[in-house]
Amino acid sequence: MNKYNEHQSGFTLIELLIATTIMSVFLTIVSTMTIRIGRMYYKGILQTRTQEAVREISAEITGSVRFGSGGVAAGANYFCTGEARYTYVLGKQLTDITAEVSAGGDKVSHVLVRDSPSACTGPADLTSFDYASQRELVPPGARLVALSVTQVLGVYEVKVRLVFGDAVLLCSPSIVGDCISTSSVITAGLASLKGDIRCRDGNNVSTEFCAVSELTTIVQNRLQ
Repeated sequence: MNKYNEHQSGFTLIELLIATTIMSVFLTIVSTMTIRIGRMYYKGILQTRTQEAVREISAEITGSVRFGSGGVAAGANYFCTGEARYTYVLGKQLTDITAEVSAGGDKVSHVLVRDSPSACTGPADLTSFDYASQRELVPPGARLVALSVTQVLGVYEVKVRLVFGDAVLLCSPSIVGDCISTSSVITAGLASLKGDIRCRDGNNVSTEFCAVSELTTIVQNRLQ
C-alpha cells in the first residue's frame, strides 16, 4: 500500500497564479511590440512608395519642362509644355474600383493625366479616358494635393505634393481644430483641398495607412 508522503514536491495554487500572471504580462508586452513593429514597417513601406511616386511625377514634369518648346502655358487644372499636356484634379483620391466613384465624391478614376493633343486649348476630359493616348501618373490610393509650375527669374519651379490615405486620416492645420481632434472634422476630402494637408495624429487613428511627400525641383528650359 502506498503511503502519503507529506514531503512531495509540487506547485501551490498561489504559485501557479503568480506564474500565469507573469506569463500573461509577458505575452501582452510581446504582442504589443509585435503590433507596433508591424505598423512601423507598413508605415515605412507606404512612405517609401509615396516618395517614389512623387519623384517619378516630378521627373516626368521637369523633363517635359526642360525640353519643351514654347515654355509653359497654364490654365485651370491643366498646363502644357512642348507637346505634353497635364490635366489634374486636386484633393481627390484615385481609385481603380469603378463602384467607388460617384459624382461629387471623394474618389475619382483619374487624378493626373498626361497626353499630347494637337493643340493645347484646355484640360483633357477625364471622364472619357483613352488608354492608347493618355497616361495616369498617380498610383491608386493616392491624392494630389498640390501641383504648380512657376517661372521665377528665368527658371521653373515644379512643386508636387502627394498624399496616401483616406479622408478620415487627413487633416489641415489651417482649419481650426482639425488636427487636434482624433475625430474627423473634415468629410468628402475637403481637408485634401488644403495645400498644408498632413496625416492626422492620435491613438485612435491608423497612421500607418497615411503618408505625405512633397518635392520641389528647379529646372531650366533648354529650348528658350
